[in-house]
Amino acid sequence: MNVEYDVTGNVKAIEWIKTELLGAVTTLHRVLLKGTKASQDMILECLASIIILTYLLSRRLGIDFSSVDSEIKAKLKLGIVEGDDIEKDHGDLSKLLKYIGQRK
Repeated sequence: MNVEYDVTGNVKAIEWIKTELLGAVTTLHRVLLKGTKASQDMILECLASIIILTYLLSRRLGIDFSSVDSEIKAKLKLGIVEGDDIEKDHGDLSKLLKYIGQRK
């Protein structure tokens, strides 16, 4: 964790990020409700926004981006070992872990 973290000084930024995050999730739900009419571009935009906002929120809360990445890898490995349904049925956790490992 970042020692310099100051939640009080970042309250407005934290609240803004939380609001934007909720908005992005809401928009994603609305787009997905359209079913086959849903635009791939809109879905991609929503997902990218959610990921970006999550990283920004972590930084405002004093958590380094690299710590988030490490936790993601740890959770993926745990899900693989525990045999989560998404892993058993589709191998998605392994694919994501491999992708994350290759991008660095």
